[in-house]
Amino acid sequence: MSCNIIFEKTDGVYTSGETITGHIEIITSSSKDVHDISLTFIGKVEVKWDETESYTENHESLTRSVTYYNYKEFLHSQIVLFGEEGGPKIKLREGLHTYDFGTILSKALPGSLSEKYGKIWYEAEVNIHCPNVTTSFRRSFTVIPMVDLNQNQSLRIPSDVEKIKNYCSWFCSRSPAVIKVKLPQTGFAINEVIPITININNLKSVNVTDIHTKLIKEIGENAQTNKTSNWVERSHITSKSHVLTFEPNSQAIDICLKMTVPKIEATSLQLSILKILHYLEVVIFVSGCHKVIRLFIPITLGSIPITINSHSNARNQILNQSLLSPATLGNIVPVIPTAPLASERPDSAEEAPPPSYNEVMYGLKSGSSR
Repeated sequence: MSCNIIFEKTDGVYTSGETITGHIEIITSSSKDVHDISLTFIGKVEVKWDETESYTENHESLTRSVTYYNYKEFLHSQIVLFGEEGGPKIKLREGLHTYDFGTILSKALPGSLSEKYGKIWYEAEVNIHCPNVTTSFRRSFTVIPMVDLNQNQSLRIPSDVEKIKNYCSWFCSRSPAVIKVKLPQTGFAINEVIPITININNLKSVNVTDIHTKLIKEIGENAQTNKTSNWVERSHITSKSHVLTFEPNSQAIDICLKMTVPKIEATSLQLSILKILHYLEVVIFVSGCHKVIRLFIPITLGSIPITINSHSNARNQILNQSLLSPATLGNIVPVIPTAPLASERPDSAEEAPPPSYNEVMYGLKSGSSR
């Protein structure tokens, strides 16, 4: 017995919300008794990694490898092509049998993903249930996410982060410089330009020599064996250097920069065991022996850009949807994670890492993230 799963789209690549169509070809060399033939569309997420831990045995310090693993099936859609599930035996005659199929993929499905310690994949599975035996055939397919940023009105709201920096020595009485980074919104689509406004006030003793902007992707996996552990993978999606020079004693500097979101495989995603976060990092270099200034703003990267609309209209839409008065708007909690303000972080060297997984996801500091 043989089986071919044939998609109408020969490359097997679909976007979330699209309809998968095709047909199944089953060839038998003789008659078979079967209960049913079913086609199941399956979506899975899996994370797995190894860590080394120390332990003591017979007063001796030893190390061992511990594997952390987690798995979840988030899509399971079944179509019965022949017979009745769990029903009586039916004779499947010798020869070629063809069954057409069609199913609609949910718009909320995450995209296919293959990272070092985590993956998301999809497959179509044909199960031929015969008495005492089940024969299975599988074919994988790819899902490209269609994340509509308009579905989350909070992404229209401007965002800013501020840091206070003192460039004087301990005996200096001058007030510190105030650095603020602003974005007109926090949701951006592939190929969209991110307008970045940097405002620096009270810069009296140093020059701004260089500014780097970076888009950072952070993948957080959550698994457990005998205890829970988080693994974080960080990478730069793209970066851009802006060479600037301003004279000291500048009371107020306004810098407008632009950065384009490149084509990416994975948009922002939040599943229970795997999350993909994105944020903008702005690194400011100044003259003299001073540490760089780093500021971070969490953003959401999607597929469909936010339509042109005023921020005030977005605010009113949030009010209407939430049935809240303007006085209670401050109690709305955005669904996207919010990193701590850069001003809460100590000055760091240029190679300092971005916010930890627990800081970004839960607003907590923890030593469990790696």
